[in-house]
Amino acid sequence: MRKTLADLFNNTVTLRYKLPNNVNDCEKSIISTSEDFAFQAKRDNDIVELIYNGIVDLAYDDYQIDINKLNELQRRALDFRIRFNVEGQSAKIKLGFYGEVLLNIFLQVFFGTDVFVARGEFYDLLSNSEVKGYDCHHIIQKNNNLEFWFGEVKFYGQYKNALKKIWANLNKDISFDYLNKNLQTIFQKKYEIYAEDLLIDRFVNDCKADPYRNLYEDIKRYKGKLIYPILLVSNEINNDFEDSIKSYIKEIKELNKTNPINIPNDLSVELFFIFLPVKDARIIKEEVLECIQKNKPLI
Repeated sequence: MRKTLADLFNNTVTLRYKLPNNVNDCEKSIISTSEDFAFQAKRDNDIVELIYNGIVDLAYDDYQIDINKLNELQRRALDFRIRFNVEGQSAKIKLGFYGEVLLNIFLQVFFGTDVFVARGEFYDLLSNSEVKGYDCHHIIQKNNNLEFWFGEVKFYGQYKNALKKIWANLNKDISFDYLNKNLQTIFQKKYEIYAEDLLIDRFVNDCKADPYRNLYEDIKRYKGKLIYPILLVSNEINNDFEDSIKSYIKEIKELNKTNPINIPNDLSVELFFIFLPVKDARIIKEEVLECIQKNKPLI
């Protein structure tokens, strides 16, 4: 990721605390298998800047980015690699790239992931749509193990609506079958993987060797693990950061009572939340669109 974008994130977004947190008397989510993270931005406008400047990095792998042609690359990204060309302001507000950009930045800058396949590779120009699947495809190698950071983001004004959408598909999203289909989609569409690390190279080559293979044994052999981060960006409750975090945790507990999330037995899964309350989600998106319309210079 470009240093300027990483610096912008580090200078404007702060980790307030991890959950559980005894000082703030706030527990982690009932379904999280590790710590949750509560972040805060200095201003909503900082989120606008992050999203606007991060579109190129969502659409392209690092090796495809020429820092001397950022604005040209962004125009191409919006035309050819991200679902953006829809009619009307209200339709543009509902698009998913705002949150996907933020998730991409969070994972690379704070959690140290590498992009496995850029999100822009999944866009289909003819149908003006993206392949359904995870909102990001990142990867980390740790001690000869592969971690597939395939996550999700919801960027809504109302946190309850966002969490309901997450819950509707969460059991499916963390299943081996869904992971297998996402990996098969990557390999069978023959997206080019630029992986310098030998272990990742071997995994990719093994999986691409046979288009009909089930990847279960491959994932076991490489000690693969699904890391499933869920980024929730939504309006603060009563303009209070800590009330917002506690409200998110409470709603997750209520949703899990009626539709319990079950961590699968046939796949190693780590699931956690990244919370980012904002003042006004809609205004953030409107201001991103204004920056795009004005073709504001990128950093």
